[in-house]
Formats: sequence, structure tokens, C-alpha cells
Amino acid sequence: MQEETRETKEILLIHPIEIDGKKISTLTMKRPFIGDLRAVWIFEENMQEMMMACNLCGLNATVEEIDKWPLSVFFALRGAIQGFLTR
Repeated sequence: MQEETRETKEILLIHPIEIDGKKISTLTMKRPFIGDLRAVWIFEENMQEMMMACNLCGLNATVEEIDKWPLSVFFALRGAIQGFLTR
């Protein structure tokens, strides 16, 4: 069986986010796999999406940092994940 190549998506944030004291305005998200969802299964649904999106973008954000991000970031990350699923 051939391994599927991992596609990525670039996400330009309208409002930069802060992680570990650094401002970030562009994220790169990798294609999600079932293991990515299982890794965040302990969180409630919306936080699962955020934590999985952070993991897919290689971000090591805390829940406290995520709570301070504009809601537009949530929808941008959710949209990127949906883009991988609607092919």
C-alpha cells in the first residue's frame, strides 16, 4: 500500500495570536489523520477542534493562551480542517 502524501494548508489570520510570547499571523496545517483526533479526545468538542488544529499546525499552545485568541482564529482553523475533509 502506498503512503498518502501529506498536504498542507496555509492559514492567514486576520488577528495575530500569541504563543509563548510570540505573535503569529500565519499558520501551516498538515492533513489530519484519525490519530490526530484521538490525541485530543479528552477535551470537550470545541476544545478538541482547537487542540487538534494546534497540533496539526505544530503549535504548542496552552488552553490559557487559546482562551485569549479572537474567535475568528477558531473559525479559520475549523475551516482549514473542513477543507481537508470535503474532497
